[in-house]
Amino acid sequence: PNLTELRRLTNLPTETEDDIIAAAKSLQARGANNVLVTLGAQGSVLLTADGRTLKQPSCAVPGGRVLDATGAGDAFRAAFAVAMVEK
Repeated sequence: PNLTELRRLTNLPTETEDDIIAAAKSLQARGANNVLVTLGAQGSVLLTADGRTLKQPSCAVPGGRVLDATGAGDAFRAAFAVAMVEK
């Protein structure tokens, strides 16, 4: 989920990194194995089934200017899923 979705799914705060990790862990406690949270310009965080927390900063945008971020999180998740399957 993104931050808004994570907050809605868990009914927990997501203001700090610790909040985000706690909310993602609550999804794992409810049955999710791996939880990938997109953080917009701050990148993403992945909590794995084996207990690891992996943080990924966002990448620089060619030209330095974002024109429209619509679908960016969906595209990120799709590429991530393909990479996981092809691994």
